[in-house]
Amino acid sequence: WDSEVSWDVLRSVVELRDGDRLQHFVAEITSSKLTQPPLLAWSLEQLRQVARPTQFEAWTASVYEPLRAYHYWLFAHRQLPGGLFAWAHPYESGVDNAPRFSSRDERRLDDTGSLAAPDFCTYMMLKCEALAAMARRLGREGEAAAHDSEAAALRVAVNRHLWDDAEGLYFDRDLRSGTFVRSRTIASLLPLWAGIPDRQRAHRLRQHILEPMAFNTLIPLPSVALSDEAFERDMWRGPVWLNTPVAGISGLRRYDFHGTAADLAFRLCDGGYRTFENTGRLHEFYDPERHDIEQLHRKRGNRWKRMTLGPRPVSDFVGWSGLVNTLVIDVLFGLQRTPRGLAIQPRLPPQTEGLRFSLHLPRDRLLVELEVLAKGSVRGTS
Repeated sequence: WDSEVSWDVLRSVVELRDGDRLQHFVAEITSSKLTQPPLLAWSLEQLRQVARPTQFEAWTASVYEPLRAYHYWLFAHRQLPGGLFAWAHPYESGVDNAPRFSSRDERRLDDTGSLAAPDFCTYMMLKCEALAAMARRLGREGEAAAHDSEAAALRVAVNRHLWDDAEGLYFDRDLRSGTFVRSRTIASLLPLWAGIPDRQRAHRLRQHILEPMAFNTLIPLPSVALSDEAFERDMWRGPVWLNTPVAGISGLRRYDFHGTAADLAFRLCDGGYRTFENTGRLHEFYDPERHDIEQLHRKRGNRWKRMTLGPRPVSDFVGWSGLVNTLVIDVLFGLQRTPRGLAIQPRLPPQTEGLRFSLHLPRDRLLVELEVLAKGSVRGTS
């Protein structure tokens, strides 16, 4: 909702690339040969709604070539035979100590080089869609068609090789052995975000999301299903990180599961705000069953991380924790920019009946107040 700030963040990552590779991180005293989840092209496309048209066209034109070069760098360095994608290291995925490929303290880090990953493939699908849209606006129809073909081929490959029909989930698959890594994590749900599953598979994923002993927790969409034997309250082994739930909610909305999306969005926001009320801080990640961080750990057993970052979630951490406000604006209030101006389509779940909400956006000189009435109807003023 502040396009200038967003553009500055995106541009900095592109400008600090190493050749065609977008770097895992950049710092004065150290460097990394890894990359990161390839979401910058998708992120840029989100600014189309909020930036001025001429401004957005200039931004797209300035970064399309490096983003396209990075796209094909990933094809050259991260694509497996058969068309799927694998992380070179668990850290590239952003889910450092997930049970999919790591122990809690990271003394064990699996070789992920042959592990076809549903989250990586999801991000690449979103990247293909974004690059195709950019290419069309720039009049490069041939490149747009190529990105569309890449997306179609990847969708087929993910559904053929990463869908486990017995479980009704997507899993990592070791292409050396052909076996699934049946770790029930948030990555199993992310293909919804890119429109990969057909309608039947989407319904099965939604069933997992609605299961209280899986992903339908007090603060919903934990990083590992509550019923999974590897669930722990430690970073990516169970706690809720707000960025991946937002991706899951975006996927539900893509399939028109708007009621489920509204319910999850409300409880994510409510959980984030209540935890802040109880602790006085924003946090890196959250307890799926409590409104505090008393039982949470950060890579327990890893002495180096304990010394450098502490034993619990990093506090005063806005990052993706600020996404609760994005959920309020985009999902619950349903505020969006259109060529004719701001539009609103509130979606508030049944448990909010009788409550009043207000949203103040000083930058837009906008105040919206809503009251939730019986049977989901809403009235308000702006």
